[in-house]
Amino acid sequence: MHAKYALLSMILMLSLVQLPAASTVTLTGTCSASIINQSSNYFSFNLSNSGDGAATSMLLVPQIGGATTSNLTATIPLVAPGSNYTTKFYLSNFTEPGSYADYLMASYSQGTDTYVTVFPCLVNLMEKAQSLLQITEINRTGSRLSVTVVNIAGYPIDTDVIIKTSPAFNVQPAQVPLHINPNGQSTAVFNISIPDYTGAQFPVAAAVSYSNSGVHYATLKFTVVNFAAQSNKVPIVTIGIVAVIIVLIAMILISFLKKRPKQPKAHQPAAGEAPKHDAAAVAQ
Repeated sequence: MHAKYALLSMILMLSLVQLPAASTVTLTGTCSASIINQSSNYFSFNLSNSGDGAATSMLLVPQIGGATTSNLTATIPLVAPGSNYTTKFYLSNFTEPGSYADYLMASYSQGTDTYVTVFPCLVNLMEKAQSLLQITEINRTGSRLSVTVVNIAGYPIDTDVIIKTSPAFNVQPAQVPLHINPNGQSTAVFNISIPDYTGAQFPVAAAVSYSNSGVHYATLKFTVVNFAAQSNKVPIVTIGIVAVIIVLIAMILISFLKKRPKQPKAHQPAAGEAPKHDAAAVAQ
């Protein structure tokens, strides 16, 4: 193979090898279910990454009801693949005892992109309260999100249904009030606008809460919105670039072959003619 042709082939190979490969960040966040009180005044949040990509510049912002959060934010510079991190959030100024549907807002970077998501948590302040309202279904059809709530108590309960998800999702209205009869059910309907993501999953949580006899009750239910991954094929734009490179290489080779001087044909002696020798060669 000619040296110039080998060099051009190597450049093309490097162009193909250096096409970017996507990585995945899979984050799972869990909160401790222990009871928080004056002597044990914090809850633990555990974050793990089971993907093959890293999340950087993680910022956690707790949104807590029924108490005041001492540390308003927490940062994790790097959430490496296969790693686990535990952060403690300290609480004070407790109000009504019971269970609260809280959440942590999380912002992080993956490569050059930044994402914001939520990690819902059920936090128990001073006592654990079992809710008599249960969320049985979360259904999304297009831009319509419906949440069905069942009341298993022997008395009517007034509640608000709230959707907790990434700010990238536009949910309207912010909350829906429901009056649910004893052993009855009711459905809250929201309009939800889905962001334009690819190859991602984001949690959407519905929360209901109410107070009765000085105790606060809450419950949560999750669903996941999946965004289809991009095709494993090389993007069309990249294919176009590679095609142009191949055409240019072909044109350079054709031009090089046309300009290369032709080699003189060797003289073939006629029959009976003595072969002629180069004088310089004979002199050696």
